[in-house]
Amino acid sequence: MTGKLVTFSSAATMEYIANLKNLRAISIDGEDALEFLSNQFTSDIGQIGAGEIRQSAWCDPKGRVLFAPLVYKTAENYGCLLAADQAEAFCRRLSMFVLRSKVTITPLDEVDIWGLQREANDLSEILQGSDLTALRFVGSGAGSQNETRYYLVGPEDALEELATQSALPRADERWLIDQIVAGLPALNAALSGEFLPQQLNLDALDAVSFDKGCYPGQEIVARLKYRGKVKQRLYRLTP
Repeated sequence: MTGKLVTFSSAATMEYIANLKNLRAISIDGEDALEFLSNQFTSDIGQIGAGEIRQSAWCDPKGRVLFAPLVYKTAENYGCLLAADQAEAFCRRLSMFVLRSKVTITPLDEVDIWGLQREANDLSEILQGSDLTALRFVGSGAGSQNETRYYLVGPEDALEELATQSALPRADERWLIDQIVAGLPALNAALSGEFLPQQLNLDALDAVSFDKGCYPGQEIVARLKYRGKVKQRLYRLTP
């Protein structure tokens, strides 16, 4: 078998919807939310536009990735999607760093997260009349020019109704396969603290900024880029 670095997208185009039961949503509100997140996460949070979601990471002082949240922005606030088994620990640890910042961290236990793979980038017809939040995934690994990947956040009944009315096929496993093909890592509690960002290809996914200010582990992560050599990376193996 041969190994190929996975920074490419799925060759086949397919529109479908998927229930992402493995994810939880966290709301991060307050006038200091942008500065606060920028000081904690590896990516440039300021690049996230309203209605967008991007890959990021939160490291320990040794540069090891503790959490790999998807960070999003709405018209009102910021938020994160991450593995369900890490949500409680993520909120607890992040709250330790709020100090005097005007930031509120709230787990959104009442909402579900679904994925939507869509050729067109106009969701007005599908979302008409619903109170769902649609977040378009942006960054390397987002898919080909003919594919757009969305995360839908909202009440379970509203998501079920959308799935029925849209008549899109349900393909929960396909979402995970496409995530692997696109080279997008999935970190859970068992893998927390095991890898540096580069070992998860986060630098190739626009999830690490080497130009913004400091964040936990920044010195180690930068040293690996400029003075070191990445000895381990994620690969997709093909026959």
